[in-house]
Amino acid sequence: LARLDALIAEHMAEGWSASDYAAALSVTVGHLSRLCRSVTGAGAAAYIEETVITEACRLLAFTRLSVSEVGYRLGYSDPSYFSRRFRVRRSVAPHEYRARFLSGA
Repeated sequence: LARLDALIAEHMAEGWSASDYAAALSVTVGHLSRLCRSVTGAGAAAYIEETVITEACRLLAFTRLSVSEVGYRLGYSDPSYFSRRFRVRRSVAPHEYRARFLSGA
């Protein structure tokens, strides 16, 4: 999992899929998902997306980048898709997350 985390950090902006990470680690997607699930309870794709969204939270909280720019920097080519995926993971839109963070709520 440490090797996967390092690869995610290295290639986050490129929008790699679980199959890209599996290929880089010389394992199948199924094996990578089993490894992730055994350690985290989530499959590879969910683990990767959660890691990316956690970085989005950091960027929203500690930078003045626009929501669109945060999405672009994390490999999302469509800002509205980034916002939808963020909302699924955090139950709040990215701009609302930033507003809550800045207000201390």
